[in-house]
Formats: sequence, C-alpha cells, structure tokens
Amino acid sequence: RDRLFTLSTGGDLGHWLGDGRWIKPEGLAATDAGNLAVADESGVFLVDAERLTTRLAPGSAATGTGAIAAGGPAFGSLLYLCDPSSDRVVKLQPNGSLVTFASNIRGGEGLAFGPGGAWGNDLHVADADLTSLGTAVDGPGRIVRLGPGGAETPVAQSPLLRGASALAFGGGGAFGNDLYVADILGERILRVTVG
Repeated sequence: RDRLFTLSTGGDLGHWLGDGRWIKPEGLAATDAGNLAVADESGVFLVDAERLTTRLAPGSAATGTGAIAAGGPAFGSLLYLCDPSSDRVVKLQPNGSLVTFASNIRGGEGLAFGPGGAWGNDLHVADADLTSLGTAVDGPGRIVRLGPGGAETPVAQSPLLRGASALAFGGGGAFGNDLYVADILGERILRVTVG
C-alpha cells in the first residue's frame, strides 16, 4: 500500500495516512499554510490538518520524480517540481496546470528553498546537467539558484554533483545553514557551503 507514516522523536513508526489514488508517493513539501503536499506518479495532492486529501494536479513526468518544494510569498506560495524529461522546473498554478518556471535544467532531481541569509530565499535545484545518462558529453553536475522570475544563477559546479538528487538546508546547530546534497551515484551526502 502507498501511504505516509509518522516517526516520533523516540523512534516509533506509525501509520498516518493512506490514499487509494496514490502510486509510489516520493515527494513531500510543507506549505506556508500548514498543509502537506505529496507528489507521486498519479499527481500532486494536498493534505490538510484533518488529513483530508485533495488532488491539485494529475500525474505527469514532473509529479513522478518526487522533487517538490513549496514557495514562499515571493514565489507566489506555489508548488514547484522538477521535470527532467523536459529539461525544466515547473510551477503548479492554482488551476492545476503545470507551467514552465525555468528551462535549461538538464536532469533536475532535487529542490529546496534557501533559508535566507547568504543563501537567500530563492529556489535551489540539483541539476545533474545530463544530455543522456552515462555519456561523456554530460556536464559536471551543478546546483543552480532560481530567483522569483526564474533567472538562473550558478551556485556550485563539480563532477561530484553528477549524482545530485535530493537537497536540504541545515536548520542551524551542528548542520549550520549549509546545503546538503544526496549523491545517488556516489552513495553519499555532500555538503555545500556558501562563499
């Protein structure tokens, strides 16, 4: 069954919610309104505090990747998804349509909004810079920053980022506010610092 679970701070795993429409839920994002967005092969869903589920968009190549992030006010409080099959990042409009937000993202697999400060509040994208998987003409892999209008600014570029997938910013403490990148090819977590 395709469902979501809770994990308590004590390590207890509990069933939280299941929806018969879900097919392999992979992406989660918390919205400013306190809801949970779920992306999977069958679409994008919004789960409210009462656990009521509403389908926001039907399934597509973008929803199937699981890469989803919820934008703040500067980004229209919309949901953003990677669409690697079309080399772009899309935003989910209130009417349920997915429209291009930024192109030239070849192999985007991860999204995260910056925590402010030196990172800004912009959308950061893990872009494997692929032309076709495993060829010598692929780029080195990169992290790009997208402003509210979709303008692209390079953050980091390295062959180490060819397997970049999920992104998360540290929430302070021992992790600082650095950017952490899941590297599926190198089977490791990379740390990107600002500066």
